[in-house]
Amino acid sequence: MLKEQRIKFINNRISEIIIAEELKHMLKNIGVVVINLRIQKLPMETKISLEYFPVSKEYANRNDLIQKIREFVTNTFRIQNINVEVSRTRNYIMEPAVIATFIEEALQTNKPIRNIIYRYLYKIKEAGAIGGEIYVKGKLGARGAKARKIKASFGFIPKAGDLRKYVKMINYQAVTKAGVVGVEVMITPPEVEPYLKPQQKEKVKREIEIKPDEDIDESSEE
Repeated sequence: MLKEQRIKFINNRISEIIIAEELKHMLKNIGVVVINLRIQKLPMETKISLEYFPVSKEYANRNDLIQKIREFVTNTFRIQNINVEVSRTRNYIMEPAVIATFIEEALQTNKPIRNIIYRYLYKIKEAGAIGGEIYVKGKLGARGAKARKIKASFGFIPKAGDLRKYVKMINYQAVTKAGVVGVEVMITPPEVEPYLKPQQKEKVKREIEIKPDEDIDESSEE
């Protein structure tokens, strides 16, 4: 009996992971950024809890989004009795997934990437973050452009120790005509400030700094 329960638990967990990945992919395609997503297969229903931000206006309406999720999960996985709860993130500028999506859009339309990085770091700083970093790596430009990397940051970003767990972070693969570009966004939220040591508080004062572009030796990357 115990073995059967374990097998059922494992199968349910695998199913939840598969549904989550497919759902994230679908939501990205319709312009909805996933902040947090939780799927639970319960005895009487499948519960989906989503925190999101709509990049596209098509699914900015909460009820339309709930209906879209229900239809997708039902048609794709033949699951009935779906309970969907969605909430729109209140402060999208503090969410790395949203920032990475905006940077992807800028890369796809060949906007000046250094200006875009500075603009979003400035917005993150103005929103109250005590640290932020954006690192972009890949072919930044039209097809055939050389691979480059750009890194910009401000304030304090703990890279180790107990404070590291508070940092919001995403490693994102932006798809452009020139290829896949890596986008890493890290944000230190204001809640960390009470835990900072004096020398760390000094680093919070650091203004936005964009390092010079660096070419990437693609042969050494392979």
